[in-house]
Amino acid sequence: MDLDKILNNLHGNLNKKFKDTHQHTYLGMAGDGHVNVTRFTSTGCTPLDVAISNRTNGGIPHGKISVLEGLNSSGKSLLLGTILAENQKNGGISVLLDNEFANDPTFYAAIGMDMDRLVYSNIEYIEDMLAATEQIILDIRKEDADVPIVIGWDSVANAKSKAQGASDYNKDGYATEKAIILSQKLPKLQPFLAKHNVALVATQQLRAKMDAMAFGDKYTSASGGMALGFSARVIVRLTNMGKIQTALGSTKLVVGTRNLATVTKNHIGPPYRKAEFEVYFDSGIDDSKACLDILKFYNVVKSAGAWSKWKEDLGLPGVDMEKNFQMAEWREWLSNPEFKQKVAEKIAELSTMKYKGFMEDDNTTIVDENDSEVNLEETKELLND
Repeated sequence: MDLDKILNNLHGNLNKKFKDTHQHTYLGMAGDGHVNVTRFTSTGCTPLDVAISNRTNGGIPHGKISVLEGLNSSGKSLLLGTILAENQKNGGISVLLDNEFANDPTFYAAIGMDMDRLVYSNIEYIEDMLAATEQIILDIRKEDADVPIVIGWDSVANAKSKAQGASDYNKDGYATEKAIILSQKLPKLQPFLAKHNVALVATQQLRAKMDAMAFGDKYTSASGGMALGFSARVIVRLTNMGKIQTALGSTKLVVGTRNLATVTKNHIGPPYRKAEFEVYFDSGIDDSKACLDILKFYNVVKSAGAWSKWKEDLGLPGVDMEKNFQMAEWREWLSNPEFKQKVAEKIAELSTMKYKGFMEDDNTTIVDENDSEVNLEETKELLND
C-alpha cells in the first residue's frame, strides 16, 4: 500500500469536487488552512494573553469568535475596550457595535483608545449586528487584504431581535427569537471570520441559577441561548475580586478593582488557565502589576513591603539582579520593549503547557469550580439518587 499516494489523491480529489464552493482541503493542518491562528491581539494583560493562547505574544485569536462573560461590574466592557485599543496600536481597524448605549468615550480614551479611529455604531438588533459584521469585513477586505480587524459586540445580552423590538412592553417579546437567530446565523459567520482572519469579541452577561445544585456551573447567560457558547472558540469568564481603595484625607476613595479571568473554554490552548489583574478607573488594566504578581507567584521575585528582590537571574537588559527594586523602577523597566518581551517569555515559560504527556498522577486532584476538592464517591451517590 502506497499511503502517500492515497493521501495525495484524496487531498486532490476533494479539492476538485468542491472547487466551486470556496471550501478547501489541506494535507495536514499546517500551511494556510483557516483553522490555524496566524494573528493575535493582546488583552492588555500579559498573563491573560499567555493563559488564552498558551504562548508568548498571544491573546485573542483572529479568525475566531471569543466571548467575555461575567456578572455585573466584572470588567467585560473594559476588557473589550482594551482589546480594541490594542488592535489599534498594532495598526489595525477596530469596530464597536454598542447596543447598550453605555460606553464612555472619555474612559475609552483614558485606556488608550484612539477615538478618532474607532468605528462606532449603535446597532440595536441582533439581525443587524450579524449583517453589519459581514458588511464591515467585506468593505475593509476590499481595500486591504491583511489589515488586522477586531469587531466588538457589546453586548449579546442587551441586543434584541426585531420581533422583540416590535412587541409591547406587557408582552413576552418572543424571548426565544434571539436564540434561534444566533443558532441559525453563527455557523455561517464562523467560517466567514476564519476566511478573512477577523476577530469577533462579544460580551455576555451572566446571571446566577436559582436552582443550581452543589456541583456544576451555577451561572447561565442572560439571553441568547447556548449558540454563542457553541460557536465561541475562547470564553473568558471575569470575576470581580474586590475594590481597590486609596486614602483621601479622612475618607477612602475606591479607585479600581481586582479582577480574575478564567479561560473556561479554549480551542487554542488548555482551558481553565487563570490570570489576575488590577483595573484602575483612570487608566485601565495595570499590566505592570499583573506581570510582577505572576513572577512572585512562581517565586522568581520575592517582595517584602515596598521592596522586591530577584530570586532568579533572568538576564534582563539594564537591570542589576543583585539589587532590590520598587514598583516605580519596575514600571520604568517594563516600558522598555526588549525588557517586556523577556518578561513575557519568562511568564510563558513558567505557565504554558508543553503537551509532552500525562502529568504526575500522584499530584493530581479533582476540584469543583470553586477549586474545592471533589469527593467522587459522594458525587456518584448524588447522581444515582
